[in-house]
Amino acid sequence: MKRMFLAMALCCACGDNGGDNDEAGTDGTPDGTDPIENRSTGELPEEECIPGEERCECNDGQCLTGLTCASNVCVSLPQDPSGGDGSSTGGGDVQPTPCSSTNDCLSSDICFSNIGECGDPWGAESALFSVPSTDICPADGAGGAELYYQVWIGGELQFTSAVSGCPAGWGNENFEVTNFGESFLIEFWESDAFSDDFVTSLCWDTFGDGECGPIPRVILHDGEWFGFFGPEDAYSAELLFEHIQ
Repeated sequence: MKRMFLAMALCCACGDNGGDNDEAGTDGTPDGTDPIENRSTGELPEEECIPGEERCECNDGQCLTGLTCASNVCVSLPQDPSGGDGSSTGGGDVQPTPCSSTNDCLSSDICFSNIGECGDPWGAESALFSVPSTDICPADGAGGAELYYQVWIGGELQFTSAVSGCPAGWGNENFEVTNFGESFLIEFWESDAFSDDFVTSLCWDTFGDGECGPIPRVILHDGEWFGFFGPEDAYSAELLFEHIQ
């Protein structure tokens, strides 16, 4: 089985103020309600879809030639050497590229070393995700800041981290990620005795439709990212991950 593992800190921000044009912001609520209800998972609306076509439900696990069934959604295999953020166009019969490391692959592929071939990271079985560090440190009127994060995949809550003080970090805490073809969002909350306070969130506008999308393939390929995010780029974070077959 294909397998890769990631060690992540934060990335590609979608702040609660909307962020840059290529990012999709989200609003959080102290009562913990789902902030991405009705957001896109990368799948087209049902009435616009034909099973087996790109960004539509797989047809009994099958897709048109050049497409891959990932999390029951047909996605295109990258063909452009420049890579892409999930919008590459597949087609025709593609010969696998042999590899010994991800550096041998296109910028939107990873190397599955168990078979020695480059492939679509959205087709990976799972990944080990963590947030080693972030400079998010919200002011707290009572005691020090106590920060935790939540991971939402496909609009459903998948993981809630432990609480960390400032500077925040969860380097020894891991979460197994699956379903790479679905929307991925992280929320950060400040723990409070009465009602937890939403701080900020991040996700990727992978398909350029203003919605939270899957983790872009090129980010999964690169293995590292550092940048600023949140309202007025108030926060910085580093993303690190490692593929282990």
